Amino acid sequence: MEPRLLSSLALAASLAVALASWLPALYGSLWRPGSAAGLEQLVADVCYCSENPGSMVVRSYSLPRVVIEDGAVRGEVHWVWPGCARPGAGVIRLPIAVDRPLEVGGLTRLRLTGLPNGTVLVERE
Repeated sequence: MEPRLLSSLALAASLAVALASWLPALYGSLWRPGSAAGLEQLVADVCYCSENPGSMVVRSYSLPRVVIEDGAVRGEVHWVWPGCARPGAGVIRLPIAVDRPLEVGGLTRLRLTGLPNGTVLVERE
């Protein structure tokens, strides 16, 4: 075989091995759904609606994989420190109410409605 062909094949094989080893890590870091900033924005909006009964916020959030249920957000939660929330390990306790638990992750559009008792009704749009 010709030396240039052999060197080209060797280079292509080494690039294929390098890409195969780096691709899963690259994919995981680039395409991970949601972010801590989206969760912090959701918590801030819940606190706003809780403090202002009758208010409504409709927004799209880029959330990590979480379950929104009555009184808490569970899952891949991060530590946030707003006035109306009590964070814990894997849970953020909030004054929220839902018709049924919402499993969300990635880009999610939610409607938050402040109720007269200080609870916030969370609905998927």
